[in-house]
Amino acid sequence: MNKSIVKWLVAFERKVLRRMSGATKGKLEKRCNKEFMQLCGDLDIFSFVSKTQLNFTCHVNRMDSER
Repeated sequence: MNKSIVKWLVAFERKVLRRMSGATKGKLEKRCNKEFMQLCGDLDIFSFVSKTQLNFTCHVNRMDSER
């Protein structure tokens, strides 16, 4: 993944977390990014995607060469 994709994923994740928490435009309560990261358990989408890609790569390496 390049930097622009990572930047887009992080922005998308924050947007989704804000919408899920109800902190959207017009609301008085504002939360910072650290609070959102605590809500989701400090697992960001970039780490999740990287981990998934690594698991898939390992899976492909273990496959038979005949497949």
